[in-house]
Amino acid sequence: MQNLPISNELCMQLSPKSRGLADLMQEAKLTSLQIRKNARELRHNMTKTEQILWQQLRKRQMNNRKFRRQHPIGRFVLDFFCFELKLAIELDGNQHLEANQLDYDIERSNILLNLGIRLIRFSNARVHNHLDEVISMINDLTAPTPQPLSQKERG
Repeated sequence: MQNLPISNELCMQLSPKSRGLADLMQEAKLTSLQIRKNARELRHNMTKTEQILWQQLRKRQMNNRKFRRQHPIGRFVLDFFCFELKLAIELDGNQHLEANQLDYDIERSNILLNLGIRLIRFSNARVHNHLDEVISMINDLTAPTPQPLSQKERG
């Protein structure tokens, strides 16, 4: 078995009660492997909405920013992720309107925010019906920020 990096977040989620550190580390590695496998499967079985947005994000089309699709972070798989900006884009279907899913989404969002990841969510309907607006919002979030002039440049 190959050594995989184990995130602090993942380790914190596992209870070390009556287990040794070796058992804890092994469980974290197995969990990480399963999450990576799930991400790979999700990449091969993207929803129609994900495919539509991916066509706009892939190949650095958005301000020359590299996006990854179905990218694992800790115990989560993000729909789209720009590592350079620590920006996650999530697409929400109707299941995200259910009470238990809303609670899960709030918890997940808080964990991601605590990791320094900005998160933006779009409903599937918004992507289908207002793609230009969605692209414009993502474009604004990925736009390069102007660098302050150096002392030499200011004269």
